[in-house]
Amino acid sequence: MRVRVLPLDALAHMFSDWPVTLLTAPGQAVTVCVENYRTAGMVEDAEYVRAALRAFDELASEAFSTRESARLIGEQMEKLS
Repeated sequence: MRVRVLPLDALAHMFSDWPVTLLTAPGQAVTVCVENYRTAGMVEDAEYVRAALRAFDELASEAFSTRESARLIGEQMEKLS
């Protein structure tokens, strides 16, 4: 697993309201698993999947590197200790 921190000043995106998981099947088909308070749903609609993949790519381009994210997380953990 790789964790990357998104800066607080990043623009709003479609993943802001609920957890989303992008699942890639062996045949490379992507499904979006959308979770909320009590339920989860699988979305296979091609247009929604494309929008989710674009949003993920945009977020990944704004996120700190893995190393920088680990450093920031470590700093926050020290502050809480």
